[in-house]
Amino acid sequence: MFSKQTTLSMVLTGAIVFGASAVANAAIVTFDFTGRLTVVNSIGDVIGGGSDGYTPISAQLILDTGFVTSGPPAVGAPIGTSTLNVVIDDLYLGYPGLIHDMQLTYGGGVTLRGDFMGDWNGNFDMPAKVTWDANGLATAAFFGLQVGDVLSGNKMYRGGNEVISDLGSATPYADTLDYSFFPAFTLQGPAPMAATSASPGFTSGPFTGLRVLIDIGSGNSMTVTAVNAVPVPAAVWLFGSGLLGLIGVARRKAHTA
Repeated sequence: MFSKQTTLSMVLTGAIVFGASAVANAAIVTFDFTGRLTVVNSIGDVIGGGSDGYTPISAQLILDTGFVTSGPPAVGAPIGTSTLNVVIDDLYLGYPGLIHDMQLTYGGGVTLRGDFMGDWNGNFDMPAKVTWDANGLATAAFFGLQVGDVLSGNKMYRGGNEVISDLGSATPYADTLDYSFFPAFTLQGPAPMAATSASPGFTSGPFTGLRVLIDIGSGNSMTVTAVNAVPVPAAVWLFGSGLLGLIGVARRKAHTA
């Protein structure tokens, strides 16, 4: 039969092991990715994008995986040092576009939010927002990522071998729209970061209400180019050492009793 002191020791030891593991597994992961940008109005009509209805993009995502490995932050809180830079590879309706100064925040559940500025056709710094279902990305981050890993649609590859066959990636909202006027359109399929119908789009300026759907790693890919471990804060180890000291005291008292 366990004494109260023994039970306390087991609980505290478990807390230290879990906490240390969670913080130690957090990392700053850099991805190079390709994807799609689709512009739709407030009722879901696709606007422009050539004969296929979308514009290809390439970008770099720097993601702090602590929101997965160390537990979710408060809704609306920044995702560590995460940043996203997007290059619009083709002209949109004849003009170059730019997405910049994007900040990632936690949206609750498996969602991430991006707040950014958009430049297009002589209009600059137009504020906009996008919401992603990031279940596929979160699954990969929880599994653990290494340089060279590739996330593509619903799968994850390492060294050319499939290591996860079902990331649980969501279907992008853009794939559910009507492309009757875009004969070259093809479905992209599940995406590790799939823009959802909850994406607000431009929040002010001449294009207020237009939604910019940015789908990442769908029929294309996300490739891990760098992984930098997040060091465990000294305070965590000091806290852990203090708990271990309490455990030792509790055990000595138990033996004395």
